Amino acid sequence: MVMSIRMISLAVIILLLSSCGFKPIYYSKNSDQKNTDYHSNLILVKVKKYRSNIDYKLHKNLVEILNPYNIDVEKKYFLDVKLTSKTSSTFTTSTGSSGRNKVTLIANYKLLDIESNDILGSGKISESGDFDIERKRFANYITEEQTRINLTKLIARDVRNMIINDLTK
Repeated sequence: MVMSIRMISLAVIILLLSSCGFKPIYYSKNSDQKNTDYHSNLILVKVKKYRSNIDYKLHKNLVEILNPYNIDVEKKYFLDVKLTSKTSSTFTTSTGSSGRNKVTLIANYKLLDIESNDILGSGKISESGDFDIERKRFANYITEEQTRINLTKLIARDVRNMIINDLTK
């Protein structure tokens, strides 16, 4: 009895899904290989290097997320990411001093085709994090730097997602 109810329920669900136009999101027979295999395009991206510590961390995170197996291939695309940072107070104590700060990293990126120098995509990405202010200045500096490093991981992920959209247009 219970088994027949389950079989009938399963049959109804299958009929409803097929009649409503349900299609798998990540696979279709009509999609070409170029659009579905974005990993092979991501390893072809060369990331521009900058000299500051936070830019180095962003570069390292981008290289790791775009080419996780460190495959050495001739690059086809060039990624230029310019990073800016803002720090602002989010919580002020009764004495007027800041009790909590907010760090915002803003990344402006441009994806270029190396051969033709055409802009394939560009965008602006912003990520924010906050941290408590301590009495010791060095502790505040270390905490702020750690917050920025954590934000570079989020920005690298967001840039990767934007690049996938740009390359699969």
